[in-house]
Amino acid sequence: MSGDCDDAGALALLHALADRGECALLAVLTNRKDESNASAAAADAINTYYGRPNIPIGTDKQGPTALQRTSPYAAALRDEFPNDFGPDDRAPDALEVYRRVLKAQPDGSVTICSVGALSNLAELCRREPELVRTKVLRLVVMGGEFPERTVREVNIMTHKEAAQIVVTEWPGEIVWHGFEVGNAIITGAQLKQTPRSNPVRRAYELRQYKQRPSIEGGQPSYDQAAALFAVRGAEPEFWEVVKGGRVSVDAEGLIQWQADPAGRHSYVKIVGAPQRLAAVIEALMIVPPTGIQAKKPNILFFITDDESWLERSAYGWSELPTPHFDRVARQGVLFTNGFASAPSCAPSRASVLTGRNFWELKQGALIQAWLPKEFPLFPQLLANVGYHVGSTHKVWGPGVYNEDSHGPEVCGTRYEDAKVSKAIPGISTCDYAANFKRFLEDRRPGQPFFFWAGLSEPHGPYGAKNYELLETECGVTLDDVSVPPTMEDTIENRRNRANFLYEVCYADRHLGRMLAALEAIDELENTLVVVTSDNGTSGIPQSKATPYDLGVHEALAMMWPQRVAAGRTVNDFVSFADFAPTFLEAAGIRPPVEMTGRSLLPLLESEKSGRIEAERNFIVTGLEWHGEFDPESRSGRAIRDDHYAYVVWYGNVDSEGEPLSNQQAVNPTRIEFYDMVDDPWQQHDLANDPDYTKPKERLAKKLREVGQRTGDPRVTGEMDIFRATRQYVQDRKRGGYKRQAH
Repeated sequence: MSGDCDDAGALALLHALADRGECALLAVLTNRKDESNASAAAADAINTYYGRPNIPIGTDKQGPTALQRTSPYAAALRDEFPNDFGPDDRAPDALEVYRRVLKAQPDGSVTICSVGALSNLAELCRREPELVRTKVLRLVVMGGEFPERTVREVNIMTHKEAAQIVVTEWPGEIVWHGFEVGNAIITGAQLKQTPRSNPVRRAYELRQYKQRPSIEGGQPSYDQAAALFAVRGAEPEFWEVVKGGRVSVDAEGLIQWQADPAGRHSYVKIVGAPQRLAAVIEALMIVPPTGIQAKKPNILFFITDDESWLERSAYGWSELPTPHFDRVARQGVLFTNGFASAPSCAPSRASVLTGRNFWELKQGALIQAWLPKEFPLFPQLLANVGYHVGSTHKVWGPGVYNEDSHGPEVCGTRYEDAKVSKAIPGISTCDYAANFKRFLEDRRPGQPFFFWAGLSEPHGPYGAKNYELLETECGVTLDDVSVPPTMEDTIENRRNRANFLYEVCYADRHLGRMLAALEAIDELENTLVVVTSDNGTSGIPQSKATPYDLGVHEALAMMWPQRVAAGRTVNDFVSFADFAPTFLEAAGIRPPVEMTGRSLLPLLESEKSGRIEAERNFIVTGLEWHGEFDPESRSGRAIRDDHYAYVVWYGNVDSEGEPLSNQQAVNPTRIEFYDMVDDPWQQHDLANDPDYTKPKERLAKKLREVGQRTGDPRVTGEMDIFRATRQYVQDRKRGGYKRQAH
C-alpha cells in the first residue's frame, strides 16, 4: 500500500475470489513502512468496503529504508473511506499477526502471497521456521525477473537483505512471479464502472502511470497476477510453471535463477495472449461487494430418515397431516421428481455432502465404509467464507473414520445436548428443534448460517403402540392408513405402517418448530429451506435398499421467501448430488470442479412450473451393498424418465464364491423394465416384451453413456476399489461392526 496501486487491485481481486468461495482471506500484512503511516488504514478501508472489516491487519514497525516514499493514495483511503485503524506504528505487529493466524489454521492449508518487500517474511522464516513448515502450503512472490536478470525489481531492491534471507532460508515451496509477468497485463480502466464509494477506484484515480491517472487506460498488474495464481494455481490455459530450480539474490539486488532438480523454487510464464489474463483480472477487480455479513442467505437442510415420496400428503397419495412440509411446498417449490443417488443412508448422504453421484465416491459408495477426504465437502467450503455451520444428530454414516477419510465433524459443530423431556418408544431423545435454537444463539450477529437437521425418524424399530399416538395426536386411525399395493393389507401391516407414520408426523412437528424459530428472529425470509429424506420407506417391498422407484424417489420441497416464487410444482428430475452446488452458488461460491451435480438455482429462480430445464428428463440411481453376504447381491443401477424405468442387477461372486473379474462384474445378471405410467408400482416386468424393445434399448444406452462419462465402475470395469470395499464391509458386519480402521 505504497508507491503503486496494484496492491489495492490485488486486494480487490482477493475479496472477489473469497466471495466466490475460492479462498478464505485470513490476514493482510503490510511490509513497507510508508511515510504516510496509513497503509493499515488503507487496507482496512478496502476490507470494510468488501464487507470484511474484521480481517486481521499487521504492519512492519521498522521497515526497510531503501526506496521509502509516500503513497499517492493511502492517506486518501484512510481519510475518505470508513475504517477503524489508526497510524501504522500503532497497528498490531506483522509477525505477531502471522503467528496468531497461522497457528489457527489446519496444517498445510495456507498460501502466502507476497506482493511487496520481503521484510515480514524474512522475520517469519527466521523466527518461526517450524510454524511455516507446518502450516504453509506455498509462498507466491511477486518479485524479480525471469529468466533474465536485467531489472533491479522494486520488491527485491526495497529490502535486499530480507530477500536474501527468504530465498535461502524459507523452508517450503516458492513460486516466483517476475516483473515481466505483470508488466504485460494491463488492467484498471474498468474501475470507472464502479461506484465512487469504492476505495480501489480512488487508488487508481490518484496513482499516476505514464503521466496519466492509472484509471485512464490502466496499468501493469504485477500484484493481481500473483494473487490470482496464489488462489487458482497453475491454470494450464494461462500459466506455464518452470520447476526445479533455486533463486539467489546478489549484492546488487538482482535475481539469479539456477536449475536444480532438488530445488523447491519455480517461476511462471504466461501462456497465450496476456489480454486473456487481463480480462479475467479486470472482471474480478470490478465485482461489487456482496455484503458477506448481511446479504448471504441462510440455509436449513432438514433431512429425515427412511421415507419415500408418497408418504407426504402434498403428493396426493396419502392424507397424512404434515402441515409444515406442506407449508414449505406451498410457500416455495414442490419437486415431484427428487431422487436420492442411492437407497441407502450413508452413500445417499455422502452424495449430498460431496455433490457427486454415489458411484463416484470410491469407498464412500458403500454403507459401513468411509468417505474419502479427497472429495471436498460443501459445509466446509461454506465455513471457509464465514458461514456459521452446524448440525444435529445424523449427518453421514454409519461408517468408519481413518487416515484416508473425512472425520466425524463433516458438518461443523454438532449440537446434541438438548433432549426431549419425555421419551417416546422407538424415537430418539434428541430435541432437534431445541438444538437448532442453540445453534442460532451461538452465531455472531448478522452471520449467515448453514444447519443440517438430520433426524433419525422415521426409522425402525418403531414403538409397538405408536399407532395409538398417531390417532390421539394426529387424528389418523388405522382405517385411515394408506397401504401401498406392493404389500398385503392386513391389520398387522396397518399397525406397522401407523407406527412408522407417527414418526413422519413427529419429524414434521420439529420442522414446524424450526420454521418458528427462524420467524422469531426475523430470518425466515432470507433462509433457503430444503426438506427431504435420505432413502425410501423401510418395511415395504421394493423400497429401501433397492433401486426401484420407492427406494430412491423422495419427497422434496424448498422455500426461500425472499428470492423464490411460491406455489410452484416442478417436475424436472433432480438428484441429491445437485444440493451441494445449489447451496454453494446460493452463497456466491463457485462449486469445485470435483462436484458433478448441477445447481438447482435456475429452477428455484424461475417463476414457472412443470419442466424448467428440458435436459433434466431422466435420472440414474443405484446401489452397491446394503448388508448382504455373498453370493446375495443388491448391486444394481436404475435409470428412469417420465415414462419408463430400466433396472439392471449385477453379481459380485461366481458359483464357487470367488470374486468376479472386472469384465464379469460389468455384465448384468438380470434386467427389468417397467412402464411407469401404466405401472407406477413396478409390478409388471416388461423386459422380455418385444413391444418395449426400443425404449428399453434407449434407456440402456443412456445408462451406459452416463456411466462412462461419470466413471461408474460398473460401466468402466474399474472395480478394484468396489470389490475390496465390499469385502471390507462384509468383514465388518461379521465382526459386529467393531472394526474401525482398514
